[in-house]
Amino acid sequence: MYLNRLDKKLDLILERLNYSSNSVRVPIDSKFLNSFPLQDIDDLKEIEENIKSEDYKTKMKNLISSIGGTSIKNFVKRVLGRLFSNKLASECSWSGFKNNFRLDNLALIMLVKEIAYEHFKMDDSSFENIIKDWFRHGSQRLALYYTNETKKLNKLIRIYFYEFQFKKSKPLHLMSRRHFNRHTTSINKEKVGDNQSTIFASECLIPTKESVNSDNVLPSDEHPNTIEGLGLQSTNINFCNNFNDSNIPLTCDNDNIVNQLFTISGTQIEKGSILNKKLCQLIIKYKISHNCVNELLEILRSEGLDVPKDARTLLKTPKSKSHEINHIGNGSYIHIGVEFMIKPVLELYFDNLIHLDTLLLSINVDGLSITNSSKSSFWPILISFVNIPILAKIVLPVGIFHGKSSKPGSVFSFFNPFISEMTSLFSNGIHINGKKFLFSIGQIICDAPAKAFLLNVKQFNAYHSCNSCIEEGTYSNRRMCFLGIDAPLRTNESFRLKSDENYHKGPCPFEELPIDITSVVVLEYMHNVCLGIMKRLLQFWKN
Repeated sequence: MYLNRLDKKLDLILERLNYSSNSVRVPIDSKFLNSFPLQDIDDLKEIEENIKSEDYKTKMKNLISSIGGTSIKNFVKRVLGRLFSNKLASECSWSGFKNNFRLDNLALIMLVKEIAYEHFKMDDSSFENIIKDWFRHGSQRLALYYTNETKKLNKLIRIYFYEFQFKKSKPLHLMSRRHFNRHTTSINKEKVGDNQSTIFASECLIPTKESVNSDNVLPSDEHPNTIEGLGLQSTNINFCNNFNDSNIPLTCDNDNIVNQLFTISGTQIEKGSILNKKLCQLIIKYKISHNCVNELLEILRSEGLDVPKDARTLLKTPKSKSHEINHIGNGSYIHIGVEFMIKPVLELYFDNLIHLDTLLLSINVDGLSITNSSKSSFWPILISFVNIPILAKIVLPVGIFHGKSSKPGSVFSFFNPFISEMTSLFSNGIHINGKKFLFSIGQIICDAPAKAFLLNVKQFNAYHSCNSCIEEGTYSNRRMCFLGIDAPLRTNESFRLKSDENYHKGPCPFEELPIDITSVVVLEYMHNVCLGIMKRLLQFWKN
C-alpha cells in the first residue's frame, strides 16, 4: 500500500517536471494578447478562421502552454478563463443546447485538448466534463460580476452624495478652535458681503433696557424697526458687543473672539475630557466591543455631550501606518517594538521602580487559529515583567505574524527584528526620567511545538527531542517515551556548539543574545503539570 502511494506521488512529480520543461515561454506580441478574452460570437468565429494559419496556430499554442496549471482540471479552467469572457461563455455550450453556440467541433477547443494531452494523463470523457462544467456556470459568473460592479458603483455614489453633497456640519460646541475660526470666516463672506469684515450684518437690532416693560408684544406696521411695546435701536455692531460679562476683557478681531470663546468654555472641555477617561476605563474593565461603544457614543452625541464619534478615537488606538508591515515567506509580520511598548508602562509606574536597575523580561511565543474554517493563524511575540510584582499581570505584544496557511516559514525572518532590538536594549537600556534601566531575559515560555520552532530543533515527538538531556526516546504505544533517568544534561555550551547533531536542525536566533539558553527556555508549567501530572493524579485519587 505504501509503495503504491509512493509510486503515485513520483508519477505526479514527474508529470509536473515534464510539464515545466516542455512549457517553453515564447514571446507573444501585445496586439495578439489584447484580443483575449473573446467578447462575442463574432470574435470566436474570427479566431476559428485565423487558426487555420500555421503562424497564428503557433502563437495560440504558445499562449495556451504559457498559462499552465497544477492538474488537468486547473489547467483547462485557467485556459478557458483566459480565452473566453463570462459573457461569451453564457452564450456557448458543448452540444449547442438551447440555440447556444456549439463548441465540440471548434478548432480552438481541439487545440486546448491537444496541449492538455501532452502534459496530463486523461481521457476524452474527463476533458468534456470539465469543458461542460465551466461553460454551464458562465451565466452565474456573469451575474456575480455585474452584482459586484453594481455594489462598487453604489458605494461610490453613496460616498459622493452623502459625504460630499449632504455632509452635516458640526454643532458649534463640538468644533475645534481651528474649525470654528474657519466657520466664522465663511459666515462673514456669505452674510456680510465683500466690503464688511464683521461677523454679523452691519446693522443689528438690539432691544434697549428701557423698552422691555410690556407683557403684550405685538408687531407694528408703522415702524419697521420696532415691535409695539418694545423699542429697538439700529446700530453698527460686531460680534464682540454681544458679551456683557465685565470680567472678561474683549477685543474685536476674529482671532481673539475665538480665543475668548474657548476660554469661556474651558470648563465644558475639562468635563468632556473627564467623561472620556471614565468611558475608557469602563470599556477596558468590561471588555466592551467597538461596535457597542460606537452605538453608545452616537447616543451620547445626540444628547449634546462632547465625545468622539468612534471607539478608536476615544481609546487613542494607534494608526495602522505607525508600524511597517513586512511580508516574510508565507505571511506578513508587524514589529510593534519592545521599547515602544515598555516605555509608557515604565513612565507610568516609575515611582515603583526607582529601586530597580535591571528588569527581567518573560517571553512567550505561540500560534493561535483565527477561524475554524481556514488555516489562517496569528503568531504573537509577547513579553511581561518577572521581577516587578505590580506589573506581573501586564502582557505586552511586541510583534505579530499572520500566516494564511501555516506558521512562519523561517525562524530567523520571524525573530530577526525582535532579536536586533533586544540586543540594543541589552547594551544601551532605556532612560526614564534620568534613570537608566537595563534588561535581561528571565525566562522563555512556550509549548512543545513552539519551543522546537524557536530553538530550531527536532519536534517533541522525535527520537532525540528532549530539551533537558540527550536521552534517546523509545516509540511505545503510539507515543515517544524517554525511559532513562541518568542521561547527561544539555548545557548552554553544548547547545551553542551543537554537540548533539540528531537534536539540532540549524542555528537558533537566540544564540545572538548573552543568555543561558538551556536554563532560560524553561519547561512549560501548564502542559507538563496542569494537563499532565495533575490530570493523572486526579484520576488515581478518584479511582
